[in-house]
Amino acid sequence: MQMVLVVFGGLMVLCASAVWLSFKPPAGAHTAPEHVFTVSEAHRAMQRHRGCSRDDCPRKEAAFRVLVESGRVRPDSGRLY
Repeated sequence: MQMVLVVFGGLMVLCASAVWLSFKPPAGAHTAPEHVFTVSEAHRAMQRHRGCSRDDCPRKEAAFRVLVESGRVRPDSGRLY
């Protein structure tokens, strides 16, 4: 079984990758951010909202846009964004 080290605030947790993949943030955590994410914040948001769809999660969409604009992510040219 593959294990994943996850950091929540100052707490480090070791969990099975299957548990981490099924993790979803609380409902209120999906709102759009009040400020433009830094690249580092965008990376964390994408990790925390891994199970979310960008269509349904404004926070993940905002993080994705920052990563695209910074050149850290290159969208698939075959998809409609």
